[in-house]
Amino acid sequence: MGRNLRQIANALIFSIMATQSHSTELRDVQAALQDLGYAPGPVDGQYGRRTRDALEQFFERTNVVFEGTLNDDLAQFVLDFSEYANTPREILAGLVTQTTKPSDLDDEMLCSTLRVLPLNVTFREAEVRNLDCDLSVNLDLNLPRRYSGLDEIEAYASSNNITVPDFDLTNVAPVFPDLEETRTAFNSYNVGFGRVFHEAVRTRHVDFCRSWLPTVRHVMPNPSKNLDGTGSWKETTLRDAQVICQDGLTTLALAALSDGAQGAWALRDYQAMVDTWIRNDAPVNLMYDNEGVSTNFPYILMINQITSGVEVLRAGFDWGPEQDLAYAEWARRRVDDIHPYEIRNPVGSEFCRRPISGGSMSNECMNAAAITAQVTMRVGILTQSPELIRRAYLTFHRYMAAIRPDGSPAFDSLRGCYAADYVAWAAMFSDAFLFQWDRIAEIDWTLRVNEGGSIKEMMEYALSVVETPSLVNQYADNEDFNFLRECYDGSGNMVQKDIENPIEFFATYLGAHDPDRLRAGIGSYRNNWSFSRGGGPNYETAVLKALSD
Repeated sequence: MGRNLRQIANALIFSIMATQSHSTELRDVQAALQDLGYAPGPVDGQYGRRTRDALEQFFERTNVVFEGTLNDDLAQFVLDFSEYANTPREILAGLVTQTTKPSDLDDEMLCSTLRVLPLNVTFREAEVRNLDCDLSVNLDLNLPRRYSGLDEIEAYASSNNITVPDFDLTNVAPVFPDLEETRTAFNSYNVGFGRVFHEAVRTRHVDFCRSWLPTVRHVMPNPSKNLDGTGSWKETTLRDAQVICQDGLTTLALAALSDGAQGAWALRDYQAMVDTWIRNDAPVNLMYDNEGVSTNFPYILMINQITSGVEVLRAGFDWGPEQDLAYAEWARRRVDDIHPYEIRNPVGSEFCRRPISGGSMSNECMNAAAITAQVTMRVGILTQSPELIRRAYLTFHRYMAAIRPDGSPAFDSLRGCYAADYVAWAAMFSDAFLFQWDRIAEIDWTLRVNEGGSIKEMMEYALSVVETPSLVNQYADNEDFNFLRECYDGSGNMVQKDIENPIEFFATYLGAHDPDRLRAGIGSYRNNWSFSRGGGPNYETAVLKALSD
């Protein structure tokens, strides 16, 4: 009798839930879930267990609160997400592997692919056809989130008795107050600077970025990665525009520091691009768990690059107080959109662990945290926001918990033959955060969290890895990454990828501890790509000027 009562109760519950949406609408939601790869059961307008389970899986992936009740807003979100993501995967895979030609697609499908997978070849094909593709995504991104990331940062501070040091936001001077002085500094410290960027902005991919970037309405987590089934990209696989323009965005900003006509038109171009983004309130962070990728790093990187570009060029813009305010409000919204930057393995209020294998990587404890802290601090100072300053400091503090006593970053050092590069990257992001923090407070180079390595030890470890990449192999050569056969030589020894990491990106640390080493490392020829290694900012000239003053 008890079992029958439970069955009747369950039937009543499902019947009540089914009345929350019209059956026609529920059938549409079920069909959309099927299109997205979920298993809601029959498309019959009945709210059964399989439909509920499929909805729970979908909303977990998209980080939206779902408590079993499918209201109109949630139903519309499923339908809109299906419309956004309905481009057949085989077409997207065909485009990146170049087995499908853009010319083979009709106008509607071409625009559909551009919305979810921006490629140089499809963008140019749309231009040839004179198409005005609507690249906006009609999604309500303000629905309550399962994990916000912000409450957890405060919980981290509270549960671990973290105190944010005193800082002073009054009378903070601009980093680059005079464009001509900045231009002179960059050209004098870097051999052939103007020539490097004269050539760089005329390359095919930077020219494409100049056309594509103003059209960006949203940034997605790695849209082209693994479409060829490799987990990354084959050499012959096309990268999406978000990837190839990571360097192009910084190149376009620094080209404005060239002398003569090039500097003038590059400055106008960059300001026009920023004005367009402000006007469109774009780009937005279209973050969801994309096949296990639950951090939208391309979004964080792009916002960091844009704001650092404005930081270096603002003195040359023809903005008045109204435009400055509009930019500050835009920048605040973009930074607020970063959180949560981890929706699958969040650390929350806990200290970051220091693993010896890559079983459960968390971006809250990796380089993504360092660059998030950096851009949040930059915008916090710009907007005079104690709230953002606090958020940035606590984000960095939690990241520091992942630093081992020898100074190695526990997560970034595990990445196979790419570990040396990730170790340097994380330290360069940290150096730029510290540069910003130094504008309003004192840097405590001895800070260590949960008995880990100090900031100074972290920077020294990274510099040692830049000089001798194989030092990281004691952590990098682990079972979670040993499937990367390209990481090993003929004798089975791991060989770190040879990637240049200029010493200039450690300017804050070296300026404080070894200024002669910084001066000695500056002045040699650098290609344009080396200026993008730090994710946007190039503070060496500002540090050297402060040293000379």
